[in-house]
Amino acid sequence: MIGVYKIENKINSKLYIGMTSMDIEKRLMSHKSSLELGKHHNKHLQASFSKYGKDVFSFEMLEECYSLEEALDREVFWIAELETTNSSKGYNKTFGGDIPVFTEEMKKNISKSLMGHSHSEETRKKISENHADVSGRNNPMYGVPCTEENKEKLRKLHFGTKRSLETKQKMSKSYRYDLREKPVLQYTKEGVFVKRWKSCTIAARELDEMGVLAGGNLSASIPGVCRGTEKGGYVAKTAGGFMWRHCDGKPTPLFIEAHVPVYNGTPPSRAKSVLQYTISGEFVRRYESAMKASSVMGVKSGAITSACRGLNKTSCGYVWKYEEEV
Repeated sequence: MIGVYKIENKINSKLYIGMTSMDIEKRLMSHKSSLELGKHHNKHLQASFSKYGKDVFSFEMLEECYSLEEALDREVFWIAELETTNSSKGYNKTFGGDIPVFTEEMKKNISKSLMGHSHSEETRKKISENHADVSGRNNPMYGVPCTEENKEKLRKLHFGTKRSLETKQKMSKSYRYDLREKPVLQYTKEGVFVKRWKSCTIAARELDEMGVLAGGNLSASIPGVCRGTEKGGYVAKTAGGFMWRHCDGKPTPLFIEAHVPVYNGTPPSRAKSVLQYTISGEFVRRYESAMKASSVMGVKSGAITSACRGLNKTSCGYVWKYEEEV
């Protein structure tokens, strides 16, 4: 069952939000196992788990989803809604949907490491000959050890180096930076034109100040939607709940292809109805979904879903089947 889950520290109420395309129960068990072994990828969460102990943490499903794209979108929503990238409120180190979070300290360290760096003519020639493959033995520094003395010389050489005004101007005009300054068009998910913005940066900032959009680095997400950039195994179609297109100088289309179907009334439910039977095979009741059945029975929906899929024989002392398979 695809969906979004949370891991909560019951003492300080800090949360970790995640999503999975596998069964949520199995994913949460994987988290528990990694934490208990002291090998969890999130060092902040691991440190907290080691400090407070396993009895302090709860592992629960937050929302059931029906596609990978929906789960990624909802992961971004819940991380922003619960502010779990704030270290005082949560343990998340990304905004969800594979969007990284860079702290000011990280930005400064990256900036210092790249400050004044340039390749020699010989290195540039080798890179050109190797094209994009400069890994392993193709790397000009392959097998060349860097002594502590050389490291200190390099540090002194690059320390305090600043980019010239000309270099900064070239960077500002490069494709990477200029992309965010192109005019963009904002559309609803139904494909209806909303507004023309001077740039992605201005759109993200003003909509955030107005409270229309919340969470995530929208000034970076909007260009990705315009380009159709693939992230996390899928191409992002929306950013902040809207579709976006670059303004190419042609007359602005008032309508574009909708991202989601438009229904007259309530959208049809994608949940599968389930049937409840006694162990002897007598029919008991029909439920519209595993979620509703779990709510009535007082268990997690994953248990009933597992029974429907044949992973478990029973759940809550009953046999469960998907209605469409009977």
